[in-house]
Amino acid sequence: MHVADRGGGAERSVLTLHQSLRELGHDCRLFVGSKILDEPGVIEIEQRRPIPGVLRITRRLEQKGIQNLYAPWFRNLPDMIGEADIVHLHSLWKARHGFADLTGICRIAKRYPTVMTLRESWMMTGHCACPTGCDRWKTGCGSCPDLQRVPSVQSDFTRFNWQRKRTTIQQSDLHITTISNWLRQQVQQSPICEGKKVHVVHNSVDERSFFPGDMLAARNALSIPHDKFVVLLAGQSIEGVHRGISQHAVKALNRLDDHGIHALLIGRSAGDVAATLNTPSSTVPYRESPQEMAQCYQAADLTIVPSEYETFGRVAAESLFCGTPVLAFATGGLTDIVVPNVCGKLVPTGDVDALAAGLADLKSNPDALLRMRNDCVSHVRERFGTKSIAVQYGNVYQEVIAARSMRPGDEGGPVSTANIPANKFTASTTSKISCVIPAYNCEAWLQRAVESILATRYASLEILIVEDGSTDETLQVANQLKARHPQTVCVLQHGGGMNRGVSASRNLGLRNASGEWICFLDADDYVYPNRFESATKTLIDQPDVDGVHQLAEMVFPDKETCEQWWECSPYFGFEHSIDSSALLGRLLEGKCWATSAILFRKSLLERTGLFDEGLQIAEDCHLWFRMAAVGKIVSGDLNAPVSAYWRRIDSAYQPSPLQRLQMIRSMVKFLNWVSTADVPAKDRDEAKKAIQQYILRGLTNARFAKQRTLAWSIAWQAVRQLPSISINSKFCGQVARLAIGR
Repeated sequence: MHVADRGGGAERSVLTLHQSLRELGHDCRLFVGSKILDEPGVIEIEQRRPIPGVLRITRRLEQKGIQNLYAPWFRNLPDMIGEADIVHLHSLWKARHGFADLTGICRIAKRYPTVMTLRESWMMTGHCACPTGCDRWKTGCGSCPDLQRVPSVQSDFTRFNWQRKRTTIQQSDLHITTISNWLRQQVQQSPICEGKKVHVVHNSVDERSFFPGDMLAARNALSIPHDKFVVLLAGQSIEGVHRGISQHAVKALNRLDDHGIHALLIGRSAGDVAATLNTPSSTVPYRESPQEMAQCYQAADLTIVPSEYETFGRVAAESLFCGTPVLAFATGGLTDIVVPNVCGKLVPTGDVDALAAGLADLKSNPDALLRMRNDCVSHVRERFGTKSIAVQYGNVYQEVIAARSMRPGDEGGPVSTANIPANKFTASTTSKISCVIPAYNCEAWLQRAVESILATRYASLEILIVEDGSTDETLQVANQLKARHPQTVCVLQHGGGMNRGVSASRNLGLRNASGEWICFLDADDYVYPNRFESATKTLIDQPDVDGVHQLAEMVFPDKETCEQWWECSPYFGFEHSIDSSALLGRLLEGKCWATSAILFRKSLLERTGLFDEGLQIAEDCHLWFRMAAVGKIVSGDLNAPVSAYWRRIDSAYQPSPLQRLQMIRSMVKFLNWVSTADVPAKDRDEAKKAIQQYILRGLTNARFAKQRTLAWSIAWQAVRQLPSISINSKFCGQVARLAIGR
């Protein structure tokens, strides 16, 4: 059920889902408040007149501000639906008056297994869909500071609306899906949705409309110069999140003042934006047709999406489907879509300097931009293609149906539970897993870490706690765990109980490990029950695979730590599958997985060696570089994290531009290692080029951010540790600009 079958991005997503489910052989009907298209299986909800006078009174109350008060035809929808295995509710508030009411949700959820997709925050607030800058929705709304936010209301009934929504959701047996991981986190903070199971299924993009095309032909059609670097702005870049003009992209373009750039502005306010730009530009009216919009993406070199509030990021996704990389703020759903250095670049939200620097960096690196154009399409098609999203929803439907079928005393309609896959994991191998946990001053967290490994219920486990000369009660906690689980837990110490550091501690654990397969876990992190499901299956089914990397979820103890650490994504690791042959290059761009999210064969260490004990920061990356150079490391199941990466204010690794210096040191050490390893000369040369590019990006970003001390430190360390870079023309150019203060 949805408001209409035609309109904006939400309507396109719902209609495409309906079509895809039917193509997959499901009997799908789409009930809408307003039917515009002649699409098979779409049914307009018939609005039968209720008792005379009742509707007129409720409409006046709704106009005042009491939302979705009374729609008798929506309450009676079960009679119209008849038999169904699942009901999927989408947006309920945008159509003409009378489409839906809240009481009807309870009636539907009582009779059918029900899923509700949230595409914005309306169901969590007292009236608005976009509560940016306001946290009243977390406590009950009331005394609303802005009644004009969409959908606007005349009077402040926001507290009453909020309470009605909470009562509705809490009394309804339903699952919730959101269109981004960020929105899921918002839902999990909402008292209205408290206790509800929340899944993430993104919006789809129709690959039949959005695909790479002939850039020159598109520019000819839009009368855009062939020899310019074309930057596309659309959506919030033109219209702003509420009203008026969003200035971030304008300021960034004006700051560069680069007449080699040509702006392509799309939207109703495109002319107003053009008047504020120093950059040459072309304006195009709002494009309602997907094919017309795709032509605009095909004409551009880069799309900028500087949204400050974005639950998904359709402009970014559509652009990537057309092969046009994206520069965006790291906000909301955009962090799910834009994979840095694969699909484009993410910069801190609201940072105009970083936006300008990112644009300059992408414009000045045509080789990197071309690689992104080639890589981004396959990434987004796999993640957001119509069939992929339909299958993901099908999996959610199966889970919801199964959960309802197990509920005692159900009064609902007929439910089919045929062919529901069993998801419970059972170890199918006797291969032992050795988990190495270095432990230093971690008495508060060590038990949680060990018990999380035990909770996976893997059949053959060995947990090696390496106590690293702690000054607190860590050793006592470790010994208690060993006494409790004597067949599984082993406690090791360095000679004399010394403190040797994390690399030496992991190496001690590796030397004592008896398992065929190895994993790591830091003592303040923990794993989820699905930790070994995907990875062990891959290692069993594919004997040529040496290791499997997956995702960790960033977890913060408090808001202060979250603000310090939060960058682009709630996950740590690669969010999209990467071919093992391309993995080393991606790692040398500065991205990696968490130590708690890789499982590998112990035999691989015979080719790579152990951790470099001379490195205290980026020591894990140094080992990952070597693994990717001589082994076959593949992506596991990336749909859900397998571990929690617990970040504290006093964590050993802290987010800082200075960490780039440590990463450069790690990379150069790897380059020295790979020069003597059994690695093809071509791969060694590509690794060297990738490391030089990493240094150049760091130098460029530091220079644009006016961090001159850091920039000089990067330049000096690069020359000292990698002398050959001193003859690189781009490096020399950056140093020259730095020397003259540019």
